[in-house]
Amino acid sequence: LQTAYRDLPPDAHQRLSLAVLGGNIITICDRFVQLQQAETGSAGDRVEAACREFKELEGVRYLPGVSRAFLRLVERGFADGPGTTHPQQVLVFGPATDQVTELTERLRRDGFRTVAVYDTESFMELYARSLPDVMIFLPGDDRQAALDLIDGLIAQGVTLDRTPSVLVTAGPLLSDPGPVLDRGLVDVLPPDDPLNLLGMRLRQCRVDAASSQPVSPKPTGELTVKQPGA
Repeated sequence: LQTAYRDLPPDAHQRLSLAVLGGNIITICDRFVQLQQAETGSAGDRVEAACREFKELEGVRYLPGVSRAFLRLVERGFADGPGTTHPQQVLVFGPATDQVTELTERLRRDGFRTVAVYDTESFMELYARSLPDVMIFLPGDDRQAALDLIDGLIAQGVTLDRTPSVLVTAGPLLSDPGPVLDRGLVDVLPPDDPLNLLGMRLRQCRVDAASSQPVSPKPTGELTVKQPGA
């Protein structure tokens, strides 16, 4: 297959051979993966950069039909497939009750076993007892408040390098995720998420976990919240 990065010939709109068509499909998939493996920016930035390139080079490097089909797959969350057969345990934490509850319900509909907590004491109790597979933090949009929340959890013994963790914010850390990634989180994503980047990231964490040896034994039961008066 002709997979080299080269501009299309002037007659590319005419009927193409399987080698050229197949090569262009592989080229666009390969380029997308290459852009997602970049070390800079958040997952949202990398997806947007890929989509922007495919649109700008449509008809030049990428066949219009291939480019548009690939963009439709991205919009539908083509990478949002299950990594393993068991649901993940996801612990969602943040003081904004409405945002946390809305995200929790969305993840449950998406097949994740999710529990929401709104205060540090409840979070630490569930973290110590249940060892979630993934943690999601919604600290709001204030940069320093978000970093203070993360630093406070680390000071209390939360090991972000052992449990994949994602920060969800529309604040300045979304465009400058360095301080968050330096603290051990795996990504910073926006709350407005039409491409379901969070679902993609969680399933990638699932795939990564399934392909590696477990760090320590983990309870098999679901995350549970202690009810008042229990």
